[in-house]
Amino acid sequence: MLGYRTWPGVYVGAFLVNVVTAGTVATSIGIATGNTLEALAGAALIRRFAGGRDAFDRAIDVLAFMLLGGLVATTLSPTLGVTSLAAGGFARWSDYGRIWITWWLGDASGALVVAPALILCSQDRRFRWNRSKFLEAALLFVTLVLVGFLLFSSRSDLAARHIPLQFLCIPILLWSAFRFGSRETATVLLLLSGVAVWGTARGFGPFASLVPAESLLILQAFMAVVSVTMLVVAALVAERGRASRARDDILSIAGHELRTPLSTLTLQVENLSRGFRQGAASEVLEGRMESVRRSGRRLSALVDEMLNVSRVTSGVMPVRWERLELSSFARDATNHFLEDLASAESRAAVFADDPVWCRTDRERLGYVFNNLFANAIKYGQAKPIEITVSASEGFARLSVRDHGLGISRKDQKRIFERFERAVSASHVSGFGLGLWIARQTVEALGGRIRVESEPGNGSTFSVDLPLEGPPVPGSPSV
Repeated sequence: MLGYRTWPGVYVGAFLVNVVTAGTVATSIGIATGNTLEALAGAALIRRFAGGRDAFDRAIDVLAFMLLGGLVATTLSPTLGVTSLAAGGFARWSDYGRIWITWWLGDASGALVVAPALILCSQDRRFRWNRSKFLEAALLFVTLVLVGFLLFSSRSDLAARHIPLQFLCIPILLWSAFRFGSRETATVLLLLSGVAVWGTARGFGPFASLVPAESLLILQAFMAVVSVTMLVVAALVAERGRASRARDDILSIAGHELRTPLSTLTLQVENLSRGFRQGAASEVLEGRMESVRRSGRRLSALVDEMLNVSRVTSGVMPVRWERLELSSFARDATNHFLEDLASAESRAAVFADDPVWCRTDRERLGYVFNNLFANAIKYGQAKPIEITVSASEGFARLSVRDHGLGISRKDQKRIFERFERAVSASHVSGFGLGLWIARQTVEALGGRIRVESEPGNGSTFSVDLPLEGPPVPGSPSV
């Protein structure tokens, strides 16, 4: 939420808490180092692989957040911390495993239960609810209080007898996930966890039948599993809602996008017919024919894009593998693309390491390249476009760079999704499907696509494909 610059606060806070309670300066330094590295590693992994602060928008990112931030990164603090305590004589080496598990589970529970609520509530503090939604939220809260009282209150006979009815909280969480969203679900989880810890620590509830330390460990494990499950459900519900809205949007967008070239075709055909009857000059007729051809190409591109969406969503995308020399492909594809652009030759240049071989599908890669090149022309503000081919990090890399509008960091996270375009270029026509199809295509080819951009300084889209050695003489290329 606040960035890597906050690490000194984590370090100093952890050091002071430990040095004034137990241990020595040396052990406190070890514990503080573990806590700080855990925070930095967790943030880096989540930003790199789980969408950063947008980790709860998609189910796959939620799972990545939980796995990398909640289970993997949280091993650093207990490892360094328990080692420091054991080396300093404050813990027995024979107890290392038990202490480590207790420490790790506490950190993991914090990442899985507390962090989602903090992140989601910091992102959006607004409530866009009508009156009925507020009433439903109030009813949800009252139900949560009643269930919390029954399960964990000292005045509840069920809580005093430790009756295992913890599953009663599941319907409430599902209610929140289906009817409200990730933010509300994470908040309900945090409130329920607080009530559960309070009751269990006082010896009440379904988890309090064992000694306090073990009871709290079991409770933390339960809440961590429930948190993962419910936040994934909330993300899936949100994705389904976005997909429903997208189906409605595509009809509106398609109608608008198809109407323009169709109107042009109709008008120009009528003009051609009138021109032939009146004996118009050949250059006038040729100009009208060119307008018809441009509209036809535009219609063909729109139809191809819609067909590609169908192939991607249905999982039917046939791939014809071949060994391809990427430098030659880039030059040929650039020249072919520019044939229909009268003044574009001076605006594009290809810089290629020759040769760079990859394993791919020429036709599929051609679609991806054309999409990236077309976007560079749309958003490049008539500035030079650079196509670069290189072998990098074990991949054959094809990059398309423009020097135009650029894309904000926030928009970079979503431009590869369906029906998404850069906000700064929302006036440009199109379905907002090209980059989504490109991403799906590149991933089907075993590669990856990414963008580097800065507003006002242009964008670089890079496609990395599996690197291949040159063909052996006499061997087939496919």
